[in-house]
Amino acid sequence: MTRPEGYGIRITPLAAQQLKEEMSWSRRRWGRQHQLSYRRALLRRLEQIAASPYGYRERPELGSGVRLVHHAGLYIVFLINEEQGWIEVIAFPNVHRELEHGVADSLEAWRRAKKE
Repeated sequence: MTRPEGYGIRITPLAAQQLKEEMSWSRRRWGRQHQLSYRRALLRRLEQIAASPYGYRERPELGSGVRLVHHAGLYIVFLINEEQGWIEVIAFPNVHRELEHGVADSLEAWRRAKKE
C-alpha cells in the first residue's frame, strides 16, 4: 500500500556515516564531479523508493520488514514505517562487503535506537 503523496525519507545515523564514508571514498577515487553525480543519482533513487516502497520486495533472510535495493556500488537497506509515513534507510553497505553481516549490524543498531 503506497500513500498517494509518497513517503518521507529518514536516514539513521549509522547509514548516514556509511554514506559519508562512501562519498568521501568516491571523491578520492574518481574526483569531485563523479562524487557529485553519484550523489545526485543516489538521491533520485531514494526519491523513487519513497514514492513506491512496496515495489521492492522484502528480504526476510536479512530481517523482518527489511527491503533491499542495489544502486551502483551500494545497497540501500530500508524499512517502511507506515505509522510515521516514511522509509527508514538503515544501511548503505558497499556491494563488496559481506551483506548479511552489514545489514544485521545496521538492523540491531536501528532497534537499539528505537528503544532509547
